[in-house]
Amino acid sequence: MDQADAQVAEYKEALAEVRLHSTLMFGELTVYLGASAGLLQIVSRSDVTPPIRLGVTTFGIVLSLAFYVLHERFGDFVHVARRRARDLEQSLGFKLYSSAPARRQLFGAPIVTAINAARFLFVAGGLTWLVILIGAPNGG
Repeated sequence: MDQADAQVAEYKEALAEVRLHSTLMFGELTVYLGASAGLLQIVSRSDVTPPIRLGVTTFGIVLSLAFYVLHERFGDFVHVARRRARDLEQSLGFKLYSSAPARRQLFGAPIVTAINAARFLFVAGGLTWLVILIGAPNGG
């Protein structure tokens, strides 16, 4: 296998990594939203005791934090694979990533991305659980 073939194989692998982690991030978001909806069903019931409500709400905060951290790791892998694919494009003469339209940036970083959108959802979810925790009657 010569150098060009090895680079093409690596390029294909980098693209496969991007697809894999993008799919995993979508699956992760689906599980998070489903679990959060289930927990919200529990705390919204009128017959739930304050200790149970406190425990479920605390778990909702922990769940949001755990999924945020998991999402950050998935995002790290996506960024690495994309960067490598972009580097390989230069030597191979490909233009899949390099021809993509420029994104709006703030302080040198893209503003609107799928990763940032998911970050927003996890932070908003965590804050929602915090508001429920603080505003719940009887301390829970």
